[in-house]
Amino acid sequence: MPGKSQKLDGDLNDVVRAIIRRVMAERDLSENKLAEQVGIPQKTFNTIMKQGDFGLERLTQICEYLEMSPVAFFASHPQFNPEARSFLKFGKDALYDRFRMLLDADDAKRLVDMIESQKKYNVWDLCLRTNTDLIEIAKRTYRRGIRDASKDRSEPIEGS
Repeated sequence: MPGKSQKLDGDLNDVVRAIIRRVMAERDLSENKLAEQVGIPQKTFNTIMKQGDFGLERLTQICEYLEMSPVAFFASHPQFNPEARSFLKFGKDALYDRFRMLLDADDAKRLVDMIESQKKYNVWDLCLRTNTDLIEIAKRTYRRGIRDASKDRSEPIEGS
């Protein structure tokens, strides 16, 4: 039913612990390494993993280290529906977030279709090089335009 929230088994701290344990196992991370990278004292991290409250600041630090947005973090738990988790198949969540911010859904679909075609016809590398060359030309043109505009402002206006 739309608008109705899903009932959680346990509290969100239980969900967070389960996700962290799964991600640590998948990435072969020890509690020591994760605690060190997140900036949480080892003893505090052990206590939190056993029983404690993560809190938003710690959860934010953990998500940043794991390169996952909070949405991706929670969506990776099996208790949440497959639609919410489906975007995780894309790869690193931070990259996915950047992709979503740059393109609307129609542009993203066109881009993916175009890349699939380029790969299918073995022209991906050529297109990538061409695109890189076009970007460099655009950068030079842009910088030249800024220099020209700056030079124009320093020259006296005729008739003044």
